[in-house]
Amino acid sequence: MSTPLPTFVPPRPLVDSIRSGRCVAFVGAGFSAPTIPGWLGLLTELATKVKDPDDKARIQAWLASGTGLTARDYEGLGEELHAALGSEFRMHLRQALDKTPKAETQERLKLLRSIPFHCVLTTNFDDLLGTASVPGTDAFADALTAETREWWHHELWDGPDREAHWAGKRLIALHGQASSKSGEVVFTTQSYRHLLHATPAYRAFLRTLFATRNVLFLGFSFTDAYINELRSEILAMIGIESTKRSLTDYAILDDVPPALANHLERREGLVPLNFSTVVNGTLKSDFKGFDRWLKAIHDATAPRESFRAGLAGLKKNPRILWCDPARENNALGTEILRGGQSDGVFVEEVKTVEEALAALQRSKDVPYDLLVTRWGHRAPGESDALELLDRLASGPRPPVIVFASGHSREENRRLALWHGALAYTDTWSELFRTIDRLLTDGDLSRHRADAKHDAK
Repeated sequence: MSTPLPTFVPPRPLVDSIRSGRCVAFVGAGFSAPTIPGWLGLLTELATKVKDPDDKARIQAWLASGTGLTARDYEGLGEELHAALGSEFRMHLRQALDKTPKAETQERLKLLRSIPFHCVLTTNFDDLLGTASVPGTDAFADALTAETREWWHHELWDGPDREAHWAGKRLIALHGQASSKSGEVVFTTQSYRHLLHATPAYRAFLRTLFATRNVLFLGFSFTDAYINELRSEILAMIGIESTKRSLTDYAILDDVPPALANHLERREGLVPLNFSTVVNGTLKSDFKGFDRWLKAIHDATAPRESFRAGLAGLKKNPRILWCDPARENNALGTEILRGGQSDGVFVEEVKTVEEALAALQRSKDVPYDLLVTRWGHRAPGESDALELLDRLASGPRPPVIVFASGHSREENRRLALWHGALAYTDTWSELFRTIDRLLTDGDLSRHRADAKHDAK
């Protein structure tokens, strides 16, 4: 009997954890499977590079066991290949992993890079995820002390490369990278033994991370006995009672029977995001369910997509009036708000104060929910924003956000709030956070009270 297909709706606690910057992604070999060969394929490819005929015959005879090989066999074969290839081992490993990403992998990378994880860990040797930090006290300290970023954090909106916001200090290759010039590659039994038992920082880092963050396992097979043991230590320490559910982990897994899924969640603190590779009793070789889960998680948590989804979920479609003669400066904002969907936010753009006043007059029956305006520099103490606010002061009007450059921010912000603006922002992240709070919680009186307090 085939496992029932899931609905591909990420659990709300997982979504909240990612959007609030509390979730870590743990990427295993399955993530790169469309491009990078698995253990058996990698070991088989490396065996062809062995020059000594006796070593090659012995290793290939071991490999001939095929699907009967276990994780222990892979570790042993890695040890034998490392010794047989000698100083050329790393070069051959790098060449075996140096693949142009296939379409499936490229799409997975695009989605992964847009999800605001606190950091990304991987046990893979390839560099498909990007240039990673190698294990060490500096890398571990950077990841543990990195600033927590909620979905509106400036790095996710205003950075020069928003899709690689987690790279560098937030991406760690736990077993090293073949392309890196520093650090060892944990490929053999001896190197893995050294990592586990002679590197206390490694154990302390993972223990701390597992105890303080939610983890989403992607392409991870859970054959790493030590990772499983670390999770067990944490579960034994904090328990998995309902009051501790905030530390639940998640994993995209295939063909998990309902009874096992229930056991993992109740006894192991692990919620499987299950998909089936069995259709009408026939085992399929594709893993499209993995990609559907990743896309669903991306759409629910990536800053742009989740911001749009929040607005689209409102009972009333918001209406925004945007006043700025330089429309090209606002292209990112209007594109994200409109979303290219029929149920997106209605945004009307005007160029002048007079056009804005006329638009507001025309829309009395269907009023705007928000007015966004530039500052509009004039003489000291004067601006388009201040004129608009003053001319609207005597009658009903929508909340006003001044979206401007960082020039004279504090002085201009004080004046804008004093004249009745809801907020003064100079970054996309601050603008979208303000819009989200305004339109989704509906408590305009609190926002106006906050603005008056800030202006004093």
